[in-house]
Amino acid sequence: EIIGGYNPNIWNGGSGSYWSYQHSAFIFNLTNSRKMPAMIGSPYSTYHHPNYGPTFGGAHDLYVDISMSGGYLSNGANSCYRDIALGTNLIGKNGQTSAKYGRIEVFRCSRKW
Repeated sequence: EIIGGYNPNIWNGGSGSYWSYQHSAFIFNLTNSRKMPAMIGSPYSTYHHPNYGPTFGGAHDLYVDISMSGGYLSNGANSCYRDIALGTNLIGKNGQTSAKYGRIEVFRCSRKW
């Protein structure tokens, strides 16, 4: 499966660890055409930590390690990226609640004015 996440802000863990809410952050699965925004009101859409790579969600719904060579997906009960109305998660075939990455790519979008 091809999964990913979008955060409009710079990942910054250099000043310690902290959670932030980004109203336009989301995670996605291109294989099954799912896009899941962070749940409204959840303060845990993104996590910034000096020893972590990009991390989405209070339950580390989408986590990349600092070496950018590993990580995982999780659909735990504390997930803040779920479609509550549909009762679906980003992954979840046959009761699956987690997955490990095979390959990771991180992109940065920038605009020069």
